[in-house]
Amino acid sequence: MQGHAGHHAAANMINKNHEQDEAAKKVQLNQSLRFSLHA
Repeated sequence: MQGHAGHHAAANMINKNHEQDEAAKKVQLNQSLRFSLHA
């Protein structure tokens, strides 16, 4: 049972990292869009 819980925690961590990565990409995209509009 503990092995399953550990696997679940690892999956949650990976998912959280993925979400943060997606958010960072969106921020970069928004910044570059804004920059091109102001240019």
